[in-house]
Amino acid sequence: MEAKRQTPLWLFGALLAWSVTSAPLQAADATNDLEFRVKAAYLFNFLSFVDYPETALSPASGRTICVLGDDPIRSALDEAARVRTARAYPVRVRRITAAAQAPGCHVLFLALADRRQMREIVEPLHTSPILTVSEHPEFLNLGGTVLLYIEAGRLQFEIDAAAAKRAGLHISSKLLVLSRSAR
Repeated sequence: MEAKRQTPLWLFGALLAWSVTSAPLQAADATNDLEFRVKAAYLFNFLSFVDYPETALSPASGRTICVLGDDPIRSALDEAARVRTARAYPVRVRRITAAAQAPGCHVLFLALADRRQMREIVEPLHTSPILTVSEHPEFLNLGGTVLLYIEAGRLQFEIDAAAAKRAGLHISSKLLVLSRSAR
């Protein structure tokens, strides 16, 4: 008898979250909270579609999303971390102030506006197994991995697969297909 191949439950959950978070974002103040929650959901979902080298993983400590810079997304991440997991691992949220504090981060969200400061943070991390994410328009040109941006009221993202490879990360083809464009 042929065994049925089952799709993991977490994959269904992740795909459902992608479809829910693709709802249009509106420009009113009341929707800022929604925008931050959608961005937080994207960061959590990235954890489920990125494979890290064994040296970057510790099952006991779960996964860590770090935030560098001033951004209200932190509270949305904290809220999500209380109720969500990534690949059945707990997720911690940590605020950092320098690249030297990034070891142990699996996703690093950089909420910085200054190009020079962005380069100073990203450059020393380019071979570290950390998925770097930002909304800075030049982020991918500065060596970052994932650029988040809003287009036509929807949150979109671009991935630099070469930057991910340099960092020792393997991004699932399922995530690459959802990317607006992949380098």
